[in-house]
Amino acid sequence: MDQNTQQLPHLVVEDEHKRSPWAIVGIVTLSITLLAIPLGIYLVGQRTQLAPQAAVATPAPEAPTSIFLESRLSPDSGGGVIPVDVFIKSTQDPLNLANVKFKFDPSFLSVDNIATGAAEPGKNQIFTKWLEASSNDEKGEISIIAGVPNPGILSSDVPEGKVYLATLNLRPKKSGTAVLQIGSNSELLRNSDNQNIFQSATDLVLNLPNQVPSATPVPSAKSQNNQPLIVITNPVTAANYSYFTPLDIIWSSFNVEIISQINLLVNGVLYGPIGENVDPATGKYTWNPQDSLSIPYIQSANTFSIEIVGLGKDGETVRAHTGPFGLVGSDTVSGLAPNLTLFLQNQLSVADASKLLANYLGSPVADKALDFNRDDIINELDFYLLKQNLTGRGIIK
Repeated sequence: MDQNTQQLPHLVVEDEHKRSPWAIVGIVTLSITLLAIPLGIYLVGQRTQLAPQAAVATPAPEAPTSIFLESRLSPDSGGGVIPVDVFIKSTQDPLNLANVKFKFDPSFLSVDNIATGAAEPGKNQIFTKWLEASSNDEKGEISIIAGVPNPGILSSDVPEGKVYLATLNLRPKKSGTAVLQIGSNSELLRNSDNQNIFQSATDLVLNLPNQVPSATPVPSAKSQNNQPLIVITNPVTAANYSYFTPLDIIWSSFNVEIISQINLLVNGVLYGPIGENVDPATGKYTWNPQDSLSIPYIQSANTFSIEIVGLGKDGETVRAHTGPFGLVGSDTVSGLAPNLTLFLQNQLSVADASKLLANYLGSPVADKALDFNRDDIINELDFYLLKQNLTGRGIIK
């Protein structure tokens, strides 16, 4: 090599097998770090998708069907009767029968009375077909069974969004805290298939007053031996009669001085007197429906009853009722009131009331087994016979 030529510095490269293991680890770590930077930036931008969402507390959905109670008068205000309103909600399926059971401690409360929509001022009467409204102060039990004909009722059908059933007028016996419980054996029956869809209930806690009024003494009853008595044998309950044919009202009486009035009721409401000052010994009064009623009253939805008011020989008033019965606008009368003794052998149930109401006034009759008087219409007469059956067999009171 020429001596004048400048020698360049040498770059010495070690063999691969001579590289330090720690150097390799450092290189790998640096590579991972460099790769992690863009990945971290991406994940930060997407954190709302990858991170678990915070749990948000939401209220439990309201049950589609429920029974609840409202006390309209604070018991602290005076210690008298406590009115408790019973309401029903059904937001999805129309109901046609409510069978509501209550329990209470009889040492704290008693039941003064049960007011239905017909008797409670200011209440919209929805449930018009009543089977039972009874109480037992010894056992601390209340039973309410009422229905509404097809197509049933939804909460949205009423302005308040809740359907009024009845008012329980409770009287406190002593101070303390009492609970009015809704029984789990209560039922709300759906109009479409008569199934029980009752889901939830809200009990009511009552803080009873410190001063409880004393009970009003009940006057002793007079001897029954000389009490006046009237028994009506015609017209027959659940039978149909012709509007164009005179109807004999027949009775027997004991210790009655005079029949002061014979009254006609339409759908359970007093229409007016059809006879006055009749000698009770005659035992009969002939009534011509055409003289009292106009044609528009003669329809399958209407029922009729007779009330006889008499005066006893000692001035006491005695009353007797018969019905309901039907009036048809033809000379030919269909149907026949069943023999009560035989009819009581039918094993009917409260659920059959729901079935009957689902077919109420329907034409043609979908379920002929519910047409108890065989007049080709399911109406109030059949509902009354059903009630007679359940009462006679001790199913309802």
